[in-house]
Amino acid sequence: MMEVEILSPEGIVFRGQAESAVLPTADGYVGILPGHARLAGRLGPGTLRVRAGGGVETVEVENGIVRVRPDKVTVLLTGVGEHTEKDGRRAHRGQGAQKEWRRNVAGARRGQSAG
Repeated sequence: MMEVEILSPEGIVFRGQAESAVLPTADGYVGILPGHARLAGRLGPGTLRVRAGGGVETVEVENGIVRVRPDKVTVLLTGVGEHTEKDGRRAHRGQGAQKEWRRNVAGARRGQSAG
């Protein structure tokens, strides 16, 4: 398992333990499993998928950035399109996450962890 955190200016899109993630990068889709090599890059348009708890969370992405460590994936989106939870309901976005978003963006720009 690995920790996956997906943040947007609107709030927390997903935060939790996951078995895998598939990310739409600027160069194509990349599959991430626990223990993946470190990676940082830009996201491109497409569907981000996170397999967690026996289901799949999906988020339509226009662009953003991603940082992968062996035990954690952090995704910072510039905005979120359609987002569905594993049971098909529209996801709730946490309130007050914009400060956390800005802190993570600043940390990612400096190459530091926000947590």
